[in-house]
Amino acid sequence: MTLLRNASDPGPLFQYDYICKHGAILPTVNRKDFPHIIEHIPMAAWQKLSERFGSCPLVLDLHVCGQCQEYYGHLESKRKQEREEIQRLQSCREPETHFITEDWVSNWRKFLKSRTIYDGPPGPIDNKTLLTIHDGKMYLT
Repeated sequence: MTLLRNASDPGPLFQYDYICKHGAILPTVNRKDFPHIIEHIPMAAWQKLSERFGSCPLVLDLHVCGQCQEYYGHLESKRKQEREEIQRLQSCREPETHFITEDWVSNWRKFLKSRTIYDGPPGPIDNKTLLTIHDGKMYLT
């Protein structure tokens, strides 16, 4: 509502910081923050605002999304598991002889540090950009 009070054109209505794709509250939103992020308005006002500025999912009920809560729990469990595994591996003190692309490592670190439902694991490691094939042999580029 701050944008509506202080800007001549606040842009489209945007609720994705706290509303999931199912139209419910994201599991990462603290219910104590609701008075600071949610403004109750009549349906007629919502319709006018969405016509004028563009719309996003309509929120009719303030409950945490069960689907997103389950998925977020899975992500948090995976993040914890991976943090523990990297600590274990770092204590092994093996010689550093393996290579991996910085892009993948960066995405993996982002996943580990994230507290959102949107940052999932980085996917399979693809080191093709590190290798060059010459005369049927692979070399680091």
